[in-house]
Amino acid sequence: MNGEPWKTVGEAMVWGRTFLSGASQDAARDACLLLAHVLGTPPEYLYLRPADPLDSGRAREYMNLLARRRNGEPVAYLRGITEFMGLKFAVDKRVLIPRPETEILVEEVLRFLETQGEGEPFSQGREEPSKRFTVADIGCGSGAIGLSLAKFCPSARVILTDVSEDALRVARSNADALGLQAETSGPNGETPERLLFLRGDLLDPLRSAEIRDLDVIASNLPYIPSHDMDGLPAEVRHEPALALDGGPGGLLHIARLIREAGPFVRPGGMLILEIDDGQAGEVLDLLQGSGWQDPKIVPDLAGLNRVALGFKGGK
Repeated sequence: MNGEPWKTVGEAMVWGRTFLSGASQDAARDACLLLAHVLGTPPEYLYLRPADPLDSGRAREYMNLLARRRNGEPVAYLRGITEFMGLKFAVDKRVLIPRPETEILVEEVLRFLETQGEGEPFSQGREEPSKRFTVADIGCGSGAIGLSLAKFCPSARVILTDVSEDALRVARSNADALGLQAETSGPNGETPERLLFLRGDLLDPLRSAEIRDLDVIASNLPYIPSHDMDGLPAEVRHEPALALDGGPGGLLHIARLIREAGPFVRPGGMLILEIDDGQAGEVLDLLQGSGWQDPKIVPDLAGLNRVALGFKGGK
């Protein structure tokens, strides 16, 4: 690390891949993303212009990021950004890094909301939605779930809650970046908040604000058992423990949300949660025992149990 052993973009990428080998599950990808970040270019640029020179200042910055990556810091934190549902979200050590598998949860909510309207895909971007929805993202972190739903469902009012004020600051910043902070006129000329950010533990903010009749409560709460926290990969241990530690057995917060969410959801509304693969049976029992109807588990693309959901009975 004393001086640059390369002078071009292509040489730097090859060297970075070798440097990260054994310290990263995808050394080539990480080296490419970090170099592109330093250069301020799309990753594909590196393959199109490998002979371009690399100045010493950017070379040193790149080497510093590589060293931090080899020590376990996540690429998303090093870049300060990650992609989720095709959108860019700023992330840092205040929030959990959104995972691709969490997109399964967002897609399930969008499908559910489409069935509650006139069946028109939200992707068609209809200007006047036939029905308006209210969705709560409990424990929102960066806002990936709630803000994605707001972006793809223009008829949704989204309430984002978190116990961490730091996390809410990140979520608000992401809302601004996604152009979601502006108020939207209602059908009678009123201007209800398109987004509402509330601080508090689980459902306490909804209770204090007297919010009821939600169409959906969605949540990716901590679900790692406390006794497994010390054994997490170094990369994961850089993320906030508050967003990872699910208490003894991993279901402390999830079980509480399942038990308490009913009064906040309208009849026919949905509760949907991300879970760990090994928790599916217990979570289904919790949903059934708390009166949620038609509970089911949705697998991710790897075939692992990833999302649990149920519906509130009644009319």
